[in-house]
Amino acid sequence: MAFSAVGSFQREKQNGALELLLVTPLREEQIILGRLRGIWEQFLPAFAILLFSVASIPNHSGYYGSHRDSFSMTNAIGGFIVVPIVGLYFAMQIKNFLASWLLTCAITLFLPQFAVGLWMKFIAFTGGHGIYSAQFSETMVGAQNFVLMITGLFALRFLYVRLKSRAFVVMQS
Repeated sequence: MAFSAVGSFQREKQNGALELLLVTPLREEQIILGRLRGIWEQFLPAFAILLFSVASIPNHSGYYGSHRDSFSMTNAIGGFIVVPIVGLYFAMQIKNFLASWLLTCAITLFLPQFAVGLWMKFIAFTGGHGIYSAQFSETMVGAQNFVLMITGLFALRFLYVRLKSRAFVVMQS
């Protein structure tokens, strides 16, 4: 999804279609939501199959082993929503496709886990009791989703502001 999201605006910047989009009577919100809707619709069938597969295979079958516990439906859904938003933002912000893609992956995949990991280290350092309990783990999954959603909201806001002010990197061919 990150690859597709970053490549989406990159193509328009390269061939000049982005400037044409911005002079049409479409509002910035319509451009952003239309692009996001297109990416989400492109990946929705595969994502639905993934969620259905994970939900339908019982844990006691041994198919997933201990990795089943590390898969969170809410994290997957959050990633499905946020990855294209962050990808579109970095496509507007950075000229280099590979750098945009790597930053999108880093921000959406590693930032939530890193932030929550730091918080867990802080709690453990200050003598946090019950840090390895199941309830605490569920709370940390929620915290990862919170960080991911906040990241998505900031990226969406920054993307809107950049489109509104026409402040994006233009690629010269």
